[in-house]
Parts: sequence; C-alpha cells; structure tokens
Amino acid sequence: MKIYFLGLAFLLASCGPNYRSVRGDVRFVDFPESGEITSVNIGDTLLSQAKVETRNGYRLNNSVTGSFGLFKMSLDAGDYYQRLESDSHKFFFPVNPDMVWTKNGHALNSVGFAIRKKDEKVSGWIIDDVHITLDQDASLTSKTVTLVNTTNFKQELIYNGKSGNIARFLYREYSGNLARPAFTQELTYDLASSRVIGFKEVRLEVLRTTNTSIQYRVISGFKSRD
Repeated sequence: MKIYFLGLAFLLASCGPNYRSVRGDVRFVDFPESGEITSVNIGDTLLSQAKVETRNGYRLNNSVTGSFGLFKMSLDAGDYYQRLESDSHKFFFPVNPDMVWTKNGHALNSVGFAIRKKDEKVSGWIIDDVHITLDQDASLTSKTVTLVNTTNFKQELIYNGKSGNIARFLYREYSGNLARPAFTQELTYDLASSRVIGFKEVRLEVLRTTNTSIQYRVISGFKSRD
C-alpha cells in the first residue's frame, strides 16, 4: 500500500476543497479513576483531572521515509488521529508531533496522511498538489485513538507526608500551567478518626501510609466540567 505525506499549508490556500475540522467524543476523567488502588511518593499528585477525547484513527505499524527532490521526511510508527476531512478525503495526524521528521531531525508539526473516501486509497497532498511518495509500503491498522489534554483549569491533590496519625496533603488549582497561590491550601487529616479523607467532592480511602509514600483508593473524584 502506498502512502504520501500531507502538508497542512495547502489548507490555507483560498482555492481547493472545503476542509472541515473533525471532533470526537469529549469527557473529563480523573487520574487515577474511581475504584483504582494507587501508590505515590511524597510530593507526588494523588488525583488530577484531564480532558479525554476519542477520535477515529490508525496505528502506523512501521516507520516510513519519503522524499521529493532534496526534501526528505519520515513518519514514525505510532497512532494517528483524524483531524480534518473534505468531501473526498479524510486526513490523519500524529498524536505526538515529534513522530514526523525532516532530514535535519526537526519535527514537523502539521504533517500526516490522507485516505480517499470512495475507495480507501491512502494518498496525500502538500502545497501546490505535490505528492511525496514513501520509500516503503505503510502498514495501517484502524483503531480508536485517545487524546489526553490537561484543562486550562486544573485541580490536584498532593501527598505531603505524615506525622503519627496525621497525614498532610496539599490542594492546588492551576490556571494554564501556573499555580495560583490564592488557591493553594494545606490540608491535614487524622487517620485514627477515619481512613476516608475528603475535600470538596473528592473522597479517598487511605489504605497505607509511611513518611514517604501513601497507598489509596479513589472513591470519588473532582466534579466534571462542561
């Protein structure tokens, strides 16, 4: 099966097919999820939340290379998800942009492959309708691809050690990647009174603690957001 590279630059052209963004099913998931038993060390995150999106995609089972004149590129093996479609094609891009390389080793962020709808033929376009043929046949396996993205607003609980029966935790809220000091709070719990600790809607059952680690089970996580 022949496969060609696809450059995103042609999407910016004023002419050509009508390209549409493709969206998947989105939900918010706590890590770890409810019911899981987990162990972490002091300073590690016990619970956080991220946005999870499932898309149609493919597993590229073998790494492939290709060239057009002096221009050389490669696609690493891995998962590729559908991001765009036109009336005639579906377009797939790597979950990790670093899976696509130029000859000098730099990753190319917006390159993938196209599949023609009417006959499932694998092909691709770059700007000015230039095709880059691969040096090897590509092995593709259809699959559902999961994309995990941390949200702009993030909550997390961190284990801060213990003294006697008193376990210490840190609650933090983030805006983007920056912790907001006004929304950082130290928490203490007496495990002799209850092995279940709670903060807001979160409930964790503490199974075992030491000065350096904690084992726990998630009963309920953070409130899901739209």
